[in-house]
Amino acid sequence: IIAMSHMEDIGPEPEGFDWDEEYGTHVLIDTRGHFPRSERGLVDGHVYRSSPSKTRVQSFHAGSYGFYNRWREGLALFAAGVSAAAYWGDGGDSALPFYELINFSDCEGVIGTEAASDLLTDFHEHHDAYVKSQTNPHDVEQYEHWIETCETATDNGLIRFV
Repeated sequence: IIAMSHMEDIGPEPEGFDWDEEYGTHVLIDTRGHFPRSERGLVDGHVYRSSPSKTRVQSFHAGSYGFYNRWREGLALFAAGVSAAAYWGDGGDSALPFYELINFSDCEGVIGTEAASDLLTDFHEHHDAYVKSQTNPHDVEQYEHWIETCETATDNGLIRFV
């Protein structure tokens, strides 16, 4: 998981665009509209560029698919008392806490700055209760990483699953 702040939307990929340009890191947004609540703050098909002087980068390893999905399932059960499947698809309840994270791909994609802001609110609101409810220190560590990730992305940034 990589979060980057201060990402500049430079529009659609320009003709002859040089991806190896030395000025910052580039991210092409290819959402295909699969997760519209999570992608808020991003424009599909646009290239976003970091600023070497402003962009902060924060990253962590979310674990294997199995670990991450177990953690996400536990987060859904903790926050809403329902399985992660209750969040998924067009029928998922977008008012549920952590919706933008639980109803999102577990392997690739980009979460926008607006969605990161909503997630950060959820993480802060549930922090103390979550920490008290956990017996596995790795789950708490994962939760703390997500707080840092969302904090970075809320500063005109994004969260990228790679």
